[in-house]
Amino acid sequence: QDYMGVLEAYIAAFFFHLFGVSVFSLRLGMIVMFALFLISMYLLTSLLYTKKLALVTLVLLSFGITGDVLIQQLRAVGGAIETLLFGSIALLLASWLSLTSLTLDQAPLPHERRLRYLAYSGWGLAVGLGLWVHMLVVPFVLMGSLLLIVFCRRELSTQVMLFLLLGLVIGAFPLICYSVTV
Repeated sequence: QDYMGVLEAYIAAFFFHLFGVSVFSLRLGMIVMFALFLISMYLLTSLLYTKKLALVTLVLLSFGITGDVLIQQLRAVGGAIETLLFGSIALLLASWLSLTSLTLDQAPLPHERRLRYLAYSGWGLAVGLGLWVHMLVVPFVLMGSLLLIVFCRRELSTQVMLFLLLGLVIGAFPLICYSVTV
């Protein structure tokens, strides 16, 4: 399975270069990705519900029901933690774009437009990187796409699609290069 956990390997190689070859260096990259996953889940839960529920969600995800749940996420198996990270980021950005598009009655201000362009590019980047790392991110991508199609239909027919596709191509560039050369 040469496609799984590619990003995990590159991050581990970076930490091997900094700290030397060790189990600590291997797991450090996964701990960083797990922390980013926890942050994105906190932001997603607080966006959709309340900050109190977001904290409860964060505690449950941090410690898990058993210690084995956390260990499974930090084991270097290739693609598990990246799927969670990029899936949660894609859902976070799609949810934010969908919720804020409901409040856009008139044309957005220039700084709001730039922020939305950045969010669309980030969504494409998260999706592209997620697809490069593991195909299990597809359900997250489909749900995020459905949110964007239903709630951001007007915006998707403008130049926003260019930013979304640019982020997607940049994120999936390693997958595209690999597919072309093999």
